[in-house]
Amino acid sequence: MEMEGIARIKAVKEQLRQTEQILFTIGYEGLSIENYLNTLIKNDVHVLCDVRNNPFSRKFGFSKNNLQEYLKNVCIEYVHLPELGISSEKRNNFNSDKDYRNLFIDYKLSLSKRQDNIDRIYQLLQTKTRIVLACFEHDPSYCHRHIIRDYLKEKYYVNTVDL
Repeated sequence: MEMEGIARIKAVKEQLRQTEQILFTIGYEGLSIENYLNTLIKNDVHVLCDVRNNPFSRKFGFSKNNLQEYLKNVCIEYVHLPELGISSEKRNNFNSDKDYRNLFIDYKLSLSKRQDNIDRIYQLLQTKTRIVLACFEHDPSYCHRHIIRDYLKEKYYVNTVDL
């Protein structure tokens, strides 16, 4: 029975296959694991790059091991890049948009120290063509993944889409 399900998923993915190179971003806030996976499948994502420093979640299905297993079942590769995350201590006690702006300014300035991981994302995009940067926040403007996305867009002229 499980093999039938995987075969059906592979068949649907083959129908949805796309060749355009795109760097997607997604946040799982407000999504069920089923809706999250369906969004990735519909957009023919090949690799999910988890850019959370701490890949654990109180939300069902989104901790690293569970997410990795779900992705494997739908033929999507999982790559964890904790070096691109932001520590919890830096994100605690935010009270305003100014707090987020300051955090993201500091994060952007730190990208040169994270260049190996940025390059890894770019190489994955070159070889796998359709990858997604994943974190928690639904709105990318409240998540550090938008800094990574913008950097890659500006430096390498990649196409980007926020899911």
